[in-house]
Amino acid sequence: MGHGMNMGAVRFFAFALSKIFKCLFKSVYINEDGMQKLQQAIREHPVVLLPSHRSYMDFLLLSYVFFSYDLALPVIAAGIDFLGMKIVGELLRKSGAFFMRRTFGGNKLYWAVFAEYVKCILKNGHAPVEFYVEGTRSRTAKTLSPKFGLLNIVMDPFLKREIFDIYLVPISISYERVLEEFLYAYELLGVPKPKESTSGLLKARKILNEDFGNIHVHFGQPVSLRTLEAGRMNKYPFNLVPRHIPQKPSEEIQKFVTDVAYQIELLQIENMVLNPWVLICTILLQNLPAIDFELLVEKTLWLKNLTQLFGGFLDWPDNLCASKAVKSALALHSNIASLVNGQVIVNNKEMGFVTTEDPVFRHAFSSLLCGSYRNQLLNVFVRPALVAIALQITHSSRKEEVYNQFSFWRDVFSEEFIFFPGISLKVNC
Repeated sequence: MGHGMNMGAVRFFAFALSKIFKCLFKSVYINEDGMQKLQQAIREHPVVLLPSHRSYMDFLLLSYVFFSYDLALPVIAAGIDFLGMKIVGELLRKSGAFFMRRTFGGNKLYWAVFAEYVKCILKNGHAPVEFYVEGTRSRTAKTLSPKFGLLNIVMDPFLKREIFDIYLVPISISYERVLEEFLYAYELLGVPKPKESTSGLLKARKILNEDFGNIHVHFGQPVSLRTLEAGRMNKYPFNLVPRHIPQKPSEEIQKFVTDVAYQIELLQIENMVLNPWVLICTILLQNLPAIDFELLVEKTLWLKNLTQLFGGFLDWPDNLCASKAVKSALALHSNIASLVNGQVIVNNKEMGFVTTEDPVFRHAFSSLLCGSYRNQLLNVFVRPALVAIALQITHSSRKEEVYNQFSFWRDVFSEEFIFFPGISLKVNC
């Protein structure tokens, strides 16, 4: 379970990652204002980093960014799967990772030891703590519903007044092309996930010859737990019970933790960066198996304007005309779609490590690949779409009627998309 911080291992890891990142990615963009706010927060109070989780590259990337900015490396809650990787597992441990079971299976002793370990790291304040609110990687590029276990643990010292304040930092990591794109599509089709191993990692080195475009890392405004909690809860029960005695969270506390988790995920979503390929995939999936290139450019431009109108955070290459921007995206994702004789065709050829001649499987595979990128756009339009449905069903312009219908559809899709829980905060729904 325990982590270490061996500077020799850290420097070796940083050197190796710098070489790997230069092979894989064109650029890594970081918002400097967010980084400055994070540096200030680290100096003031304990900090918990809460990044989005789309790839195993997330925690490596964040640690490398912290190393580059000469900040204390985060202590990372990692899955126990990595512990079985020879050499790599120990290297991760010496670089700040500690390993936890995927499920505790009712083992109260393990839970107590694990919770106390995390709290000690937080109370010492030597380094930020990092974990994923989603719990695991999203295979569909849609944000998963939050898991509350670790969030309960890190908030406990604050609620017991062992820590004056804790800053929660939402981090949005956006990939132009995801390393595990093939793996996710296969998993969604029922192919078992390969076990994490050092040999598997070495076999994957062939991807070093591929281009995965740009990465955007957006550090959000640090969220003060003290500010969020102000006036919301009765904290006196914590003063009546000795701190060393575990307490079951009250309904009031559980609701507070739930609200914080959803608020963090909404902040992550708000700062995710979209790229032209996301728009292109959305158009391609409506025009399978092929579409005229000029028509694709026209529809992509239309969707670009609509996305920006609804507040989407879009990274569009302004130095290129629309057709060149689309061609550039097609070149980066030539494994998914190709430009042939003026037609953009979604590939159904054999890809990845599964061999099959089944045309249905191949079609589903390519559709899921495109769908994982298209899904990134859904957060921009899901609320306007539900409002449009509500207006169409009610045939009314009365705000309360429309909102009631909207609330119904929001509840229906609450497991598919992230909405703020409850109906009291209409602006956050």
